[in-house]
Amino acid sequence: MSDSETPDLDELEAKHERNRQQRLEFVKFWAEYVRTHPDEEWARQQAVVIDGQVDPPALDGATEDPDGATEDPDGATEDLDGATEDPDGD
Repeated sequence: MSDSETPDLDELEAKHERNRQQRLEFVKFWAEYVRTHPDEEWARQQAVVIDGQVDPPALDGATEDPDGATEDPDGATEDLDGATEDPDGD
């Protein structure tokens, strides 16, 4: 690797410091927000974020219909009680 390809250490350290400052500012912002807003409001917002990150049916390709049944990509349906229905009758 030539000298022109090596990152400038001072530039990298400055970038890390900017990132650290931004994270610290956000933590302070969020702490103030939580203190000044009702639990129900910020908890609901957090639930949306968390649910968007942890969506089990999306992880395995399955879909869930409104009555709580989960359908696998092959078409078999599992109800909330664990009973499985095969659309082909197999």
